[in-house]
Amino acid sequence: MKSTQLGYAVIDVETTGLRTSWHDRVIEVAVVLLDPLGCVTREWSTLVNPERDLGP
Repeated sequence: MKSTQLGYAVIDVETTGLRTSWHDRVIEVAVVLLDPLGCVTREWSTLVNPERDLGP
């Protein structure tokens, strides 16, 4: 029987803060795919328009 090893994905989300009541928003999303040994196989990221000032 052949063993199939799967890699994994690491997901990162950047925000203006953590409180939606303060109108905090997502500003970037990134995904990195790794093989079973932890070597990067693919990367993807995108900026998101938060429709507000990012602040300092």
